[in-house]
Amino acid sequence: MGSPRSGTSWLAKIFDSHPNVLYRHEPDSVLRSHSIPSYCSELEQLDLEEQARDYIAHLLDVRVSKVVGSLPIFSKQFQSSPKRILHQSMTLSVKAFERVGPLSTFFRSLQIPDFLDLKTCHAQIVIKSISAMGRLGLFLNALPKSKAILIIRHPCGHVASVLRGVQLEKFDSRIPITEDVGVYEMLAGTDLASKYDLSLDRFMSMDPILRLAWRWALFNERVIEQGSFNDRLHILRYEDLCDDATSIAKKLFQFSSLSWNPQTAKFVENSTRARGSEGFYQIYRNPIQSATKWKSELSADQIESVIEAVRYTRPGKLFFGA
Repeated sequence: MGSPRSGTSWLAKIFDSHPNVLYRHEPDSVLRSHSIPSYCSELEQLDLEEQARDYIAHLLDVRVSKVVGSLPIFSKQFQSSPKRILHQSMTLSVKAFERVGPLSTFFRSLQIPDFLDLKTCHAQIVIKSISAMGRLGLFLNALPKSKAILIIRHPCGHVASVLRGVQLEKFDSRIPITEDVGVYEMLAGTDLASKYDLSLDRFMSMDPILRLAWRWALFNERVIEQGSFNDRLHILRYEDLCDDATSIAKKLFQFSSLSWNPQTAKFVENSTRARGSEGFYQIYRNPIQSATKWKSELSADQIESVIEAVRYTRPGKLFFGA
């Protein structure tokens, strides 16, 4: 998990490249739970564990193309060759028909079979989310054998990428993330907002860049403070993954009890060798260029204001020291 535009899709695809991983891409963006708060306090967690287990079980049943059809599609040990070809053909066909005007809604909601039995399949399940950061403690309590990886991008890199997405209208929401009063109202009511003396009025009076910076800080700090899960929570800086993807991926696989394998090794190598311009949601890219692009996208004043705003938060200290 991680904030939007933090390298979550690339990291998730590294895991999906493992032949024994059953991957679900952001199922909680398709099947939303309005009864589980998006930012759970410790007191709320105690009463919601059973509900969270049921919700996660239902997330595994979400098989629309967005969730099971993110590209590239990899070979799996738990699918025979004919079933793999059938699953891939169906997935690509559905994704193509989603672009047809009158039928797009139907195909976006069409469930694509996995062609396997989840009850007998011994695959390792990996879920990627950019929505569950405020629920991490609840989910780890609900699934005591689960582990979580939080990927954090430099705040300036995150802010610059989100601003680029807003300008290019790449996000699904009609309300720009910089102006979503509901999100900042929710954050203003948290204990962490009180810790940093942040109110809704203060949020909305800020420059949009600072609102994004504080949103980054509060969501990431909510995850980092889950200290009781130290052995089940791995915190990763996006820039470290960019610097040495193979070495970091091997450590993450070890943490997750997954073996290193040729398919993953090939994907990691190929995904870091891209040259030229990159698409907004592109997996294959130059990692060093991606990690440092913000330095030419934000002004010196903007960079300084973001860093000074979050320097002394817990996620800020991961980048700027104590």
